Amino acid sequence: MKPRGKLTLTLLLALAAALLLSGTSAGDFEADFTVESLDEVMARYIAERGLTEDSFAMGWYDLATGSEWFFNADTFMVAGSMYKLPLNMVYADKLASGDVNADDMAGVYTVERAMELSIVYSDNDAADALHSALRLSQRDYRLLLSQYSGLGETELPEEYFTDNHISARFMINTLVYLYDNSELYGGLIGHMKSAHPGRYFKKSEGEYEIAHKYGYFEGGLDDCGIVYSPRPFALVVFTNRVRGGEDILSELCALMTGYSLYLNSLPETQYTPPLGPADSHETETEANSEPEIAAAPAEADTAEHVVGGAGHWRIYGAFCALLLGTAALRRTLARRHTERRRRNER
Repeated sequence: MKPRGKLTLTLLLALAAALLLSGTSAGDFEADFTVESLDEVMARYIAERGLTEDSFAMGWYDLATGSEWFFNADTFMVAGSMYKLPLNMVYADKLASGDVNADDMAGVYTVERAMELSIVYSDNDAADALHSALRLSQRDYRLLLSQYSGLGETELPEEYFTDNHISARFMINTLVYLYDNSELYGGLIGHMKSAHPGRYFKKSEGEYEIAHKYGYFEGGLDDCGIVYSPRPFALVVFTNRVRGGEDILSELCALMTGYSLYLNSLPETQYTPPLGPADSHETETEANSEPEIAAAPAEADTAEHVVGGAGHWRIYGAFCALLLGTAALRRTLARRHTERRRRNER
């Protein structure tokens, strides 16, 4: 192929990539965020998969801006082995402070080995050994795990203490804490990245690293993790006695990866970060105080705001790709001109 033909092909490929960037698929579920908001896409997904508040909960958090989306955020559901994530965070804190050494024994394991086994292989015996070595009452132990969740003791229902139930908000806040303190939890995050390749969130999303911890118990199949796409995000999904639960986990991970890539493709001026994580209690307090003052225009981002006016963004993305391709062409032609001039001067 002649050089100019190659450049033309490059331009066409760049244009095609820009046109296709906003679309994503999850199994046989198709979504185009240029024409549907996240709320609309998720409402359609939940309906098509037959999910309900009894069988499903989910949280998503954009680690670049703090934007979030929840379904059933504060319902405490069967967590299974998901508790092993905050348990390992407790031990990472103790290792950093010097309260525990890596070669200290927890049952028949060293602390370091028990931590690795409990995350990479979700080993119950290793996790039980770490739990027992803390020598705490059940309630104090569960309070210790909740320290990363942003939830106070009065916000935790009794089933959290007795039945190992956890909410989507609890786990999203824990993942955000983990991400914000990545240096401290580097070893733990490494174990999470190694855990269960090709399963759960990793079943369909293989392009980007995922640090995750799944849970399974009595029909509840869940996963939570950080997806290191160009725009990293935290995700947690709970399913309860749902047929094809692992497919739902993988589909939603792929779907939200597509959404994060779509957000990342938008010009920065078109995305207004929210003021902070939504808090229903603060919202209610603010609404009830000084009602005579008109509310200020909303600054917090919503899914509709993010993808509003989406039709022309596909054209805008293609135009940007053409500009980049044209710049590359100009650089190539200038380089060839310089090379010809140097040959003529010899």
